[in-house]
Amino acid sequence: MEDTKGTGEAGKEIVIGQLEFWNSKKFIEGHFKEIQETLESYGKEKWFMTSPSISEGKNYLFTKNLEIKSLLEKKIGAKFNGDIGITDRLWLRKEILQKIQKS
Repeated sequence: MEDTKGTGEAGKEIVIGQLEFWNSKKFIEGHFKEIQETLESYGKEKWFMTSPSISEGKNYLFTKNLEIKSLLEKKIGAKFNGDIGITDRLWLRKEILQKIQKS
């Protein structure tokens, strides 16, 4: 569960994890600790998990980093409530990366 990319706007590498599920909400809500530990193990302070929820047609996002939350809100319209964000449509990881990398 790793994909690290340098981004111009974020200024540093970002660790991105992705797992697709029929119902991602249940997975995200049930595995906060494991997701955080796994993504933090790559040694970067900027990380997020994106989990497309096929049955709902949207992504669930998880991050504790305020800069990443702001970036995802600005670039893909995610709405965060605490550390969980939700998008209004399905996003592929490569689409999210393209949006982040654009200035």
